Amino acid sequence: MKTILIGADGGTKWVIDNLKLKGFEELKEEGFFGEIDSLLPFQSEPSWPSIYTGNGPEKHGIIEFFYLKKDYEKDYKYFEVNETKPFWDEVKGKKIIVNPPLIVKPYKINGIIITGWPYPPKSYPKDIQSLTKKFGFVGEEIEGENLLRKGNRKGYKLLLKRMKNMKELSIHLLKNYEFDFGFFVFSEMDRAQHFSLGEKDWKKYTYPFYKVVDDFLRFCLNSEAENIFVVSDHGFQKMKRKFLINTFLVKKNFAKLKEPSKLSKVKYQIREKIMRSSLRKTYDRMPQLLRSFTRKIFMLGFSSGTVANVARIHSFDFDMKKTKVFASVSNSPVAMLFINDSRFSKGIVKEEEKEKIKESVKNALLNVKEKNEKIVERIVDGKEYYKELWKKGIILPDLLVVAKDGYFFSIYDYNEQKLFDKPEYAKGGDHYKKAIFAGFSKDSELNKKLKSIISKNPSIIDVAPTILAIYKKRINCEGRNLL
Repeated sequence: MKTILIGADGGTKWVIDNLKLKGFEELKEEGFFGEIDSLLPFQSEPSWPSIYTGNGPEKHGIIEFFYLKKDYEKDYKYFEVNETKPFWDEVKGKKIIVNPPLIVKPYKINGIIITGWPYPPKSYPKDIQSLTKKFGFVGEEIEGENLLRKGNRKGYKLLLKRMKNMKELSIHLLKNYEFDFGFFVFSEMDRAQHFSLGEKDWKKYTYPFYKVVDDFLRFCLNSEAENIFVVSDHGFQKMKRKFLINTFLVKKNFAKLKEPSKLSKVKYQIREKIMRSSLRKTYDRMPQLLRSFTRKIFMLGFSSGTVANVARIHSFDFDMKKTKVFASVSNSPVAMLFINDSRFSKGIVKEEEKEKIKESVKNALLNVKEKNEKIVERIVDGKEYYKELWKKGIILPDLLVVAKDGYFFSIYDYNEQKLFDKPEYAKGGDHYKKAIFAGFSKDSELNKKLKSIISKNPSIIDVAPTILAIYKKRINCEGRNLL
């Protein structure tokens, strides 16, 4: 039995409903299509591993793309297949896996794997690498995103080109290589929608990316595969406003910034130019030890470069000897708040003080309003959400603050004059709590069961056990078999 799972990073129901996409329309009519719950903080980094394993972040250990270290520095966490098996390893027969996010090292598999972002694709077996070059599916399309950040819409074309190249490569693999299970993730949709959903003519710039997925879906529906599914990791929404959460924490005396130096303004301008240049990407690719050394040198020269009234701030701008709570890591509709306790090198909060501080922060945030409307939907306690993960020595957020629709929390913006602002071009769209799940089976009995899936209030952790059930396989996970 052949099954294909298409990953549409950032795939969103309301967007699809507003576009004319023949493949998705066929799924709606013949199979099932609807929204499913994503997981906090509605980011790709914890969500794709949850789709791979049927477990939430408390089990697979990936809370976001970054995590904080003791010295407040951010570092990366990728999905390691030798620590946690992805569900497709349980499927007997040949597999074709293309662009699975956060799997950055190819591994021995019964079939083909081409690794996913954030690094350039690598393959197993190695001879497949020549195919990725032939079809132009090489590197990460950094240039396209960088152009968009500068307001140059040619960036859409570069992102779209890489996406189309992956589609053609995937079709070639399905036509020419044996498979029992295929998994193909289109990641450029996510990056494009951060910009396109803020456009006045958002359909014009968003449609081409969904069209690529839809064209691949239509190919799959007409292929020899019996079962075809589409899943996203989270959805997208249009952004109306951003809330400057670290500005709020400073104003409420939960945090304090360093005093600016005499050369503050000049230093600030130089450091921000460096951090927004290609040098930042080089830094991100450095080995951990070299990255730590480079950061320390950078901080010696520029950490006192905060402009007093308006600035783009980073963790090294805080006076951690006077800061109790700060927001870091997640610059999105879900903020991650960290209490500056003994987990950190300059922590000042004692264990017995933490609960009182958490309650004070929660009460303050739950009462934030803009135009008499509260902007916080809910606040989740980190200990309750991450559970057993707290015992593994990872520095986890103490609070996860979920914004109401249309708002996101900016951890970088500081402005003494205001707490709210318009979103920048790169944040015209941002992540949403609902992902999509859709599918169709040529087996009429199975398809009948599939049609009831959305009525069962599914989550992304239910995808793996549901697909494995088709192969009469089970894994020990939190997710449910929806069949």
